[in-house]
Order: sequence, then C-alpha cells, then structure tokens
Amino acid sequence: LKKGDRVMNTFSYHLVPAGMCLDLAMKLLGAAVIPAGVGNTELQVQIMRDLKVTGFVGTIGFLTTIIKKAEDLGHNFKKEFNLRCAMLGGEMVPPSLRNSLEKDYGIRFIETYGTADLGLLSYDCEAKAGMHMAEGAIIEIVDPVTRKQLPPGEVGEVVATIFDRIYPLIRFGTGDLSYYTDEPCACGRTSHRLVRIVGRVGEAAKIRGMFVHPKQVEQVLAGFPQVTRFQL
Repeated sequence: LKKGDRVMNTFSYHLVPAGMCLDLAMKLLGAAVIPAGVGNTELQVQIMRDLKVTGFVGTIGFLTTIIKKAEDLGHNFKKEFNLRCAMLGGEMVPPSLRNSLEKDYGIRFIETYGTADLGLLSYDCEAKAGMHMAEGAIIEIVDPVTRKQLPPGEVGEVVATIFDRIYPLIRFGTGDLSYYTDEPCACGRTSHRLVRIVGRVGEAAKIRGMFVHPKQVEQVLAGFPQVTRFQL
C-alpha cells in the first residue's frame, strides 16, 4: 500500500480501534481511504468496482466474501476489478487461500496480528515464513500455567509489553496461543517471528503429556476432504 492507492477499509469504525487506526495509517502513506466498514456485501462490490479500488484492509473472510459475491453477480474479478494488494488481520489466513489470492486473483497481501489493547504486534514479509514481531513492543511466549518464558517452537500464550505514554501495558496476556522461531528469515530482517496463532488459552487438551490444540487437528483434517466428521 502506497501513495496514490485507493484503499477500502472494511474494519469497523465503532467500538473497536482498528478502523480509525488504519484509516490514519493509510492517510499518512498518502492513500485515499474509503471508510467502507463491515457488511452490505453487494454495495461493497459496487464500491470496489466503480471506484477502481487498488487496496483492501480487513479480514480474509470478508475479502473472500466480496470476491465470491462479485463472481455470483457475473463479474470476472481479476479482469474487471483493480484490486492489487491487501493488508489482512483479525483472523488467520488459511493455507488454502494463500496461493489462491496471489495466483487466481493477482492480489499481493500481508498478514498482520494485533489486539485492540496492544495494537499491531506482528506482520508478514515477502517470505511468508511467519510474522515478524513489531518494534516498540516486547513479545514473549509463556507457559499459561507457570507464566515462564518458553523457547522457540513451543506453544504458549502471547504476552506483550508496550510503552504507550497514555496506555502502557506490562506483560499483558492476550489469551492467544502461538509459537515463535528465531531462525533467519529470507527477507533479511533479524527479528523473531510468530509462526501462527494456533488457538486460545483453555482450548488445549493434554494427551499423553502433550498439549493438543483444536486448530492443529482442524488443520490436519483439512487435508482430507473425504472426512466430514471427526472426533479426537
């Protein structure tokens, strides 16, 4: 996203800070912001097409809903629309959609992770090998029970410290479960990377001494479409 882009911001502008924060960020870049908000899918399709929107900010779920609605209305999304890039947050991008966005629709995107209290905590790079921890925050992965820091590769709660002069937070527990890697990234950045969010604290079940998270099971089963119901 850069100066001159026409960006559709589909994050909510009320009760949550994402809409206003990203509105300001896009304007600082010199982009024109369309405060679309959520819902009204058919109207969003019309706005995206008629105003020749080049950038999208919002969730992967809503972006795919807009694309599907455009196709249901008889449009050829790749040929008739100008969307070329997206900044996605609020939910994880499924592996099945990563290639589809770029190959089928020509949309380059970055994935981000943050919370309403803490703001942006991590973000993708071109390598798509995990989300780099944002500067200006201290991010830890801790054992939800002992609260001790965990090494790379072990799943624990994301805990962050931010140094906001108005709203400082020290070791704020997000409730999200993730793990990180300290291996070098192909993009050249040296920061640690959150690999992905795997669930929420309290969802995990301990089986034979190992924590098993529902989203990990769902991720494995997603590779077997012939399985329609499962129980672990």
